Order: sequence, then structure tokens, then C-alpha cells
Amino acid sequence: SIRGGASCGLGAMGAEVSSTRVGCCGRPLGDPHGSLPEEVVEDSEYLEPPDVERLIKENRSELEKALEQIGKKRSEVQESSRRLELQRRDAEEAAQKLQAEREEIAAEWCRIEASRGELRAEREAAQRLHEELQAGQESLQVEQQEVSRLRAEIQASQKNSWWFSCANAGGEKKYMEAKGLPLEGAAGNPLASGAFSSQDCNP
Repeated sequence: SIRGGASCGLGAMGAEVSSTRVGCCGRPLGDPHGSLPEEVVEDSEYLEPPDVERLIKENRSELEKALEQIGKKRSEVQESSRRLELQRRDAEEAAQKLQAEREEIAAEWCRIEASRGELRAEREAAQRLHEELQAGQESLQVEQQEVSRLRAEIQASQKNSWWFSCANAGGEKKYMEAKGLPLEGAAGNPLASGAFSSQDCNP
């Protein structure tokens, strides 16, 4: 605090002040030109120049200390502001990195969803192919059975037609000659007795 008893900071410290009101720098209050009012006592004392200088020095010292404290506070505030600015920049960089990571994750998720859709479509296509293959196998099995049946019928038809063609082409004569049987006569004729078969006419 600035020392002094008057409004200008230079009061009557350590001096015996009479009933006279003292203003700044020893000038009595009342007349602005310095003339003393009638009630001024002659023994009023004023601050001496050494006292004034001492107060000025003390006040200056305290003012310098206060300014030094203000400077320190200002430096601390500036340092805090600088740290806050660095923290703000770090936070902005972290936010940008986080946003980039979020965008990358979102893009990766979209790719995963697209892959899932493609995989689902491939599974459905594979299921359809499996069903078609199974239906084709069943149809092939039916066709194979039909082919086997037709083959059996053809073989039976060929066997019968071969026997008749063999018999009509002189197979009876060859058979008779090979067996040493008579060519004429119902008793010795194998056709009449049922002894002749298509196996005997197998070329």
C-alpha cells in the first residue's frame, strides 16, 4: 500500500500536526493560493523535504515490487496461454486423426458390408447350382434307368431277330450239319423238337 496520510500520498507521518489541515506537499487546505485562514495556528508543522523523499522512495520501492509481481503474473499468464495453445493444437490434431480413423473405419465397414453382400450372393448361386446339380443327377439317374431298360429291350429284340435271321439264312442247315442231324423229317428236326436256340446260331 502507498504510504501517506493525505490524498496525494504524503501525509504527516511522524510529525506532530496541529489543528491546521494540511494538504499535499505541506500546502494548507483552504486557500488555493496558499494563504492561511485566520484559524491557522502558527506552530503548524509541515513535512520536510527529506521526509517527502523518503516516502517517495518507499512508495517507489513498493510500486516497483508491485510492478515486478505484475510482470511475473503476466509471464505466468503468457506461459499458461502458450501451454493452452499447444494443448489446443494437440487436441485439434488428435481430433483430426480421430476423424480420419473414423472415416477409414467407416470405409472399411462399407467394404465389409459389400463383401458380405457378394458372399451372400455367391452362397445363393452355389446353393442354386447345388440344387440344379442334384436335380440333374436325379434326371441322369432316371435317364440311365431308361437307357438300361431300352438296352435290355434292344438286346432282347436283337436276340430274337438274330435267331430268326440266323434260321432264315440257312442256320438250320448249318446246325444240322454241325450236329450231324438229318435235314428232313419232323422227328429229327430241332426246330420241331425245340432244340435250336439263338445261342447255337451265335457267329
